[in-house]
Amino acid sequence: MGPVECVVLAFPGERTASGGAPSVSDQLVRLGELARQGLLTPEEFAAAKAGLLGI
Repeated sequence: MGPVECVVLAFPGERTASGGAPSVSDQLVRLGELARQGLLTPEEFAAAKAGLLGI
C-alpha cells in the first residue's frame, strides 16, 4: 500500500471545545458520517481511517 495523506476532517471554522483542531475520535465520527452518506467508498474510508490511526 502506498502512502496515505492524512486529512483533518472538519467543516471550515469548526473547532473543538478547547478551540483546537478536531480530535482523532471526532475525525473518525466524521469519516463514518461521510461513508454512510455515500460520499466515501469503503476503500476511501478504510484508507482514511488507517491514516488517522497510524496503521
